[in-house]
Amino acid sequence: MRYSWKAGRGALALLDWFGNGLGPWTGFPEYEEIADLLLLRVSEDDLRRALSRLGLSEAQLEGGARFLSGPDSQSIRAGVWARLPDAAKKMFCEHVQLYTDEDKKKRAQRLLLTKK
Repeated sequence: MRYSWKAGRGALALLDWFGNGLGPWTGFPEYEEIADLLLLRVSEDDLRRALSRLGLSEAQLEGGARFLSGPDSQSIRAGVWARLPDAAKKMFCEHVQLYTDEDKKKRAQRLLLTKK
């Protein structure tokens, strides 16, 4: 896959990839972790811009929620979350409310709803 990194398109492509994983956020195939590791290498500003966009696809919303709810929430993820506009935070919080997978929903709510 070849994507332009201009205007945050690279971050959006990675969010899309990460959001297309099947099943739970735990016990997933190792290749899905590659998108997460690559997202951690994107600048906080580019991540914030990508996550703040209006009209994110379902996969990008899922990828964003999954990324922001990641296990090392005290690192870059917390910094990105803290700098997101309130409208973007609301968008992700509303997205996770729709989950039918209770484990995924609890993980996302615990991390996203408690971050300042």
